[in-house]
Amino acid sequence: MAAFPPKLQVQLSENKRFQKLKEIFTEKFGESPLFYAYAPGRINLIGEHIDYCGYAVLPMAVEQNILVAVSVNKSPTIELANTNPQYKDFTAATDNIVIDRTKPQWYYYFMCGVKGIQEHFGLTSMAGMRCVVDGTVPPSSGLSSSSALVCCAGLVTLEANQRTLSKVELAEICTRCERYIGTEGGGMDQSISFLAEEGKAKLIEFSPLRATDVKLPAGAVFVVANCCVEMNKAATSHFNTRVAECRLAAKTPRAPGAVAGPRSRRGPFPYALTSVHQGGVAPVQVVPAVRQLLPEEAIFHTAARCWPRTETWTGAGCRGWVRCRRSWAPPWRTCWPWWRRCCGQNPTAVRRSAKFWASARRNWRAAC
Repeated sequence: MAAFPPKLQVQLSENKRFQKLKEIFTEKFGESPLFYAYAPGRINLIGEHIDYCGYAVLPMAVEQNILVAVSVNKSPTIELANTNPQYKDFTAATDNIVIDRTKPQWYYYFMCGVKGIQEHFGLTSMAGMRCVVDGTVPPSSGLSSSSALVCCAGLVTLEANQRTLSKVELAEICTRCERYIGTEGGGMDQSISFLAEEGKAKLIEFSPLRATDVKLPAGAVFVVANCCVEMNKAATSHFNTRVAECRLAAKTPRAPGAVAGPRSRRGPFPYALTSVHQGGVAPVQVVPAVRQLLPEEAIFHTAARCWPRTETWTGAGCRGWVRCRRSWAPPWRTCWPWWRRCCGQNPTAVRRSAKFWASARRNWRAAC
């Protein structure tokens, strides 16, 4: 596998897609593109939602890709257009790249890649660009159209400013810069977009990033079914919530019902994950540790699912009290709706079980 992104000569007369893209570009900007860049989408064979926890994954690239036609100029602007009329044109200054997380439009993903290269090289003056984007990856379908767009933008910016990076370096930069849009993803999508090879899947491992060829069986056919239900992961907190939950599970030390993290048997959480969800650990002890892994908007959304009734804490250690919406109660005995929602316990049975409350008090003393 080549260490650097290859530069290929393409005969436009033999490729109708390139011909059409050139025509659209010329009609839009009144000039011919200087070069083209593309990055493929991907499917994942093994390893769902574990790359951002540091675990290995096994994806492969697909034929569908993002293709960009580019011209370079000396103006301090970046002009973007899309062959799909439902995506609006966009213009931004090269010295003032702003990405609005509250409105994850298609062009902000492109600007993530531009900003990533700009910050990596510390470019104070970037080349101006005119770009027309054409995509065949179904949007918001789970085939990584957004990451392919970020990777393609990074590659375009690299070439336009006459800089050089290896595929691995590009993948790592694009992994970080896609987070400018607000999603805390791992590096699988960007890595396979740059490191893919025809006829092979890739075993991708992290810290450091490396890829091992996995040859696909001769004649194997993979069918990808698209339900056509779109999900923009940057437009909601669902994706970041899953990241928080998976990282919490991965960082929990080895214990009954828990799994050790990929790098160490001890993480920042000195409790078993099962104990957390059963009410054996105070929320105030877990949330600060999770806060180190994700932005607050994702953390508190996740924490609220487990401790929806807790509002304020006072006191210290086992002498602390919890204020529930219905009453004041010791921390090991919060309101019944909390137990029904988080523990699945029958409130009458729990209320009558002296053995249960004795065990709860012991667990709290041990935790504090």
